[in-house]
Amino acid sequence: VFFQATALLSIIIPSGVTSMGDGLFSLATSLTSVNIPPGITRIGNNMFGGTKLTSVTISANITSIGNSAFGGVTTLTSVIFEAGSKLTSIGDYAFLGASSLTSITIPASVINIGVSAFQQTSKMTSITFEAGSKLTSIKSSLFAGATSLTSVNIPPGVTSIGDYAFQGARSLTSIII
Repeated sequence: VFFQATALLSIIIPSGVTSMGDGLFSLATSLTSVNIPPGITRIGNNMFGGTKLTSVTISANITSIGNSAFGGVTTLTSVIFEAGSKLTSIGDYAFLGASSLTSITIPASVINIGVSAFQQTSKMTSITFEAGSKLTSIKSSLFAGATSLTSVNIPPGVTSIGDYAFQGARSLTSIII
């Protein structure tokens, strides 16, 4: 944990920083803005869990997003991946409970998305996988509780869909495989 600064609203991390530990900002419950320098390649486990971030731009240099990295960030409305993304992995529960997130485009470079990564994203209406997606599996409970999700285009390389992947996605009218 960075520190228990519940009044911290914004932080700019110096460009020379190349590593940040797990849970670094998880107790900064008022944090609304962060600038992640391009030298960082990993967003750690529970890095921003419980903060008040509203939008996040993920640097093209980030290769992995850890377990529960944005879990419980109910104020998050926008996640943007920079062009040329090198992201290969989105961890288990990474965006679990990000109930204000309405849409997301997953970079083609992503090989793995963990279980329940987008569970309880109740305002999510669409998820797009970039052309050329390398994803091969939809894990269990991936979109469970995504009650506003209306359609999903499953990438052509996906060969398995896990248990309860779309459980409770009651607005879902179309799954295109």
